[in-house]
Amino acid sequence: MLSVRFTDERRLALMRGAAARPGPARLLDVEAEPDRLQRAVVLTTSRLVLTSWLVDDVESLHEVHSDPKTMRFVRNGRPESLNEVRRLVGEYIAEDAARGWTKWRLADLDGQLVGRAGFGGTAERRELGFVIRRDRRGAGLATEIAAALVGWHLANTVDVPLCAIVEVGNNASARVLEKVGFRETGHEDYYGIPCRAFAHPLTPDQEAARGNDLAVLRPYRSADYRSTRAVFAAAITRTAAAYYTPEQVNAWCPTSSITLHGTQPAKGRGR
Repeated sequence: MLSVRFTDERRLALMRGAAARPGPARLLDVEAEPDRLQRAVVLTTSRLVLTSWLVDDVESLHEVHSDPKTMRFVRNGRPESLNEVRRLVGEYIAEDAARGWTKWRLADLDGQLVGRAGFGGTAERRELGFVIRRDRRGAGLATEIAAALVGWHLANTVDVPLCAIVEVGNNASARVLEKVGFRETGHEDYYGIPCRAFAHPLTPDQEAARGNDLAVLRPYRSADYRSTRAVFAAAITRTAAAYYTPEQVNAWCPTSSITLHGTQPAKGRGR
């Protein structure tokens, strides 16, 4: 079994981050072993690390998938054999390589397997899913990773609805989805299994359904000049401040000199 090793600095950084940090995958520190691949970190939370899979993960995932109570509402609703889990891990690795997302390996900060979490579905409709091993339930880990995955989805996709289905009777998972913002939209049949259907309101299909609840933008007015210039100046200043001293920023880009081409300051106070 490949063991994950966090440096003290890395562990401290992970524990300080209360929210997930979406972004490009990066490599995770692992024990140096010949001919072994490193894990790519998808995201981290204050207690969890979501990473890519390795072929060495089959036995640890089988511990989760062989537990009848854990599998009651997962996949076929029954414990799975080692060979079934081996094929599943292979599918996850292939999916991740082909499309950049799958149901990834979920571990704690010590690298111990907690379960799996990520996305199924298609490029047109992504479905959030998670499984937490039974001895790690009851500590809010499912809600923590579900919230992080919603953030990852919104940061890494455009115009792709985020949905989820929960087998009727799996009320615990339904509550997790509701906690992270999903709304129940009806029922679906999943290979003969009756399920409750959910969609996240910040995805395109739900935004369209909101209709008149969306904000209506009015035309730009000359009285908006001062506010627009202030926002523009603040953005320039914040960007420059990351690389230059305040004196340099003020010398090169004084706020008083910023004007918008073809626009004159409005008289009186803007609304």
